[in-house]
Amino acid sequence: MDKRKSVFSMEYLDSSWLPGNHSSKDIEVIKEETEEEIEEEIEEEIEEEIEEEIEEEIEEVQEFAEEAEKDVKKDVKEQPSDSSRSKNYSYTSVDETEDSERSERSGRSRRSKRSERSEKSGRCERPERFKKSPGLHEALEKERKAKAALEEALKKEKTATAQHKEALKQERKEKDALAKALEKKQAEKNSLRVERECLKAQMADFKKSQKEKQCSKEKLKDTISEMTSELEEDKKVIEKLRKDLQESSRQHERQISELILEEKELKDRLNEQQEESLTKDNDIESLHSNLQSLQSDNEAKVSIVSSMQEKVNQWASDLKEERTKSCSLQRDYEAVVSEQKKEAQELARLTQENQHLASQNKRLQGDLEAALNQQQFERKSASGRKRNWQQSGGGH
Repeated sequence: MDKRKSVFSMEYLDSSWLPGNHSSKDIEVIKEETEEEIEEEIEEEIEEEIEEEIEEEIEEVQEFAEEAEKDVKKDVKEQPSDSSRSKNYSYTSVDETEDSERSERSGRSRRSKRSERSEKSGRCERPERFKKSPGLHEALEKERKAKAALEEALKKEKTATAQHKEALKQERKEKDALAKALEKKQAEKNSLRVERECLKAQMADFKKSQKEKQCSKEKLKDTISEMTSELEEDKKVIEKLRKDLQESSRQHERQISELILEEKELKDRLNEQQEESLTKDNDIESLHSNLQSLQSDNEAKVSIVSSMQEKVNQWASDLKEERTKSCSLQRDYEAVVSEQKKEAQELARLTQENQHLASQNKRLQGDLEAALNQQQFERKSASGRKRNWQQSGGGH
């Protein structure tokens, strides 16, 4: 980015873009354009990095989902064998318990029959039989002990069957939990796929809007460059007209000053002639002989004065024409100035639109940052779920 900024600064400092060749407004417009180009390049790089990060995260999630599916499939494949073993074991244990119960029942019935027979046949002969056969009492004691041992074994077998049933229930619960975890992972995978598609659509829309904005900015730049060139040409024409007007006004002022000087000289001469005529009128009686000559001289001078007066009138009419020309030039200058003001207003409107586009760009950048924050939050939640799943898998 630093290299790009230096390249833009070198292009900006080129001889064709020096401040001496353009006005301050043009320089500000150029600066804004360069800053906008730099911001656009930065935004493009950020978009590329975001796309790469999203693709990497999607690949990681896919790998994690595939590994989870493989683990769950292995567990499901291993579970039937264990369950069959437990079933076989339960069947054998149940059969053994049934056999032991049957044998115990038959022993009880035999013992009861024996006791009844012994009670019926020899209640009276019991002392003699005990005296005659003391080993019978020992056999009965042994039988009682065997019966107690059988009852103890039966209790142990019952506790073992209960424990085995509890283990089967726990195994079923674990199997259900694994199935639920598999369904949850599949749902998460589907949601991640949907989010990926949504992000792709959003990125496509964002790129499309960026392209449209770029086209509008290019058009705006072209119009601004055309208007600046026209404005420079108008400024040159106005400057030329101003110089011509100043030159013509200076020339007219010189002519007027010359005419005023000549008029003063003529007035002075007329005053002198009047004074001379007065002196001659005073001396008319003495100079009656020279009257005709003086009259002829006077007529000649009057003709000169009339001719000079005509010249003055001609110069005054020329001055009026020059003033009308200067007025027309002033009107042309005012029209050019008004046109320049209109163009300046159009330029201000275009700059305002450019600022509006910049604000929209900032708003889109804020939306992009919000999407990034949301993505980071989802990434953290996914990593947390992954750790929880790994911990639960390791515990099992």
